[in-house]
Amino acid sequence: MNLAPGYATSFIGRGKLMQEAFYNFMIAFVLSLVFIYIVLAAQFESFIHPVTIMVSIFLSIPFGLLSLYLFGGTLNIYSVMGLFVLIGVVKKNAILQVDYTNTLRARGMPRYEAQVLANQTRLRPILMTTLAIIAGMLPVALGRGDGSASRASMAITVVGGQAFCL
Repeated sequence: MNLAPGYATSFIGRGKLMQEAFYNFMIAFVLSLVFIYIVLAAQFESFIHPVTIMVSIFLSIPFGLLSLYLFGGTLNIYSVMGLFVLIGVVKKNAILQVDYTNTLRARGMPRYEAQVLANQTRLRPILMTTLAIIAGMLPVALGRGDGSASRASMAITVVGGQAFCL
């Protein structure tokens, strides 16, 4: 938009509130990533294993946003909260896999075999968690009534992200 010198545009009202909310969510997201890394580095006593787990976080976000797009949802406060839920569950699944892989490696198993066995062993608990989350969120995603559209975007983000992340 070309404006004459001395003029500017700005968000007001609801647009300004949304802009501030997304800015605050971005700060919360970056801080949560830093704290997650610090806790994981302390837990695994390694600077590399947390990076492996954090990669899964960044791989889950596009799937959550893709599901939101495919089902016609909007990016709003609820869908961003759904992304936070999705990130937490995906992080937990990655921790299960990395932790068991490290346990097998400590027992003397080669890296590739340890990764394959850890994935085979942890597949059922991860699938059970994923299916439970999807089953619990489907009524919210498909809900009818007043205010259901706003909550549906959160549920669609979580359900679609979990389904696509498998």
